[in-house]
Amino acid sequence: MGTLLADFRRFARDRGMNGSSFLVGGSVRAILSGEKSPKDIDIALRGNALKAARRFAAEAGATFVLLDERFAMARVVRGGEHLDISRLRGSNIEEDLSRRDITINAMAFPLFSRRLIDPLGRRQGPDEGAGARHIGGKPGP
Repeated sequence: MGTLLADFRRFARDRGMNGSSFLVGGSVRAILSGEKSPKDIDIALRGNALKAARRFAAEAGATFVLLDERFAMARVVRGGEHLDISRLRGSNIEEDLSRRDITINAMAFPLFSRRLIDPLGRRQGPDEGAGARHIGGKPGP
């Protein structure tokens, strides 16, 4: 058994979710700052996020925790690891990112690529936090 993220990648690949699953939020910030194994893993996906999270938890021997049914947000926990899984807010990842609360959260990596999606141009080098500003989305879900 691999890490929870590695197991989710296999789960997503086996279900054809290659182009519809994205690392977002804190996990992107951690990767950009050089962290090899981020602890705060947030995944946004197209489709039924709660169904996917429940199924993944069951198959991975993990626990499913409903965080917010209205915003389709769940946490999958196994051992000391967890993944937060939510549905895209909008019709595509760029729309989802534009709805995030602060610009530093408005970046993503496709789950199967290291191609940064940064529609607001917030990648500013090692101190990304210096460029963070509120962009109009509601904080939280």
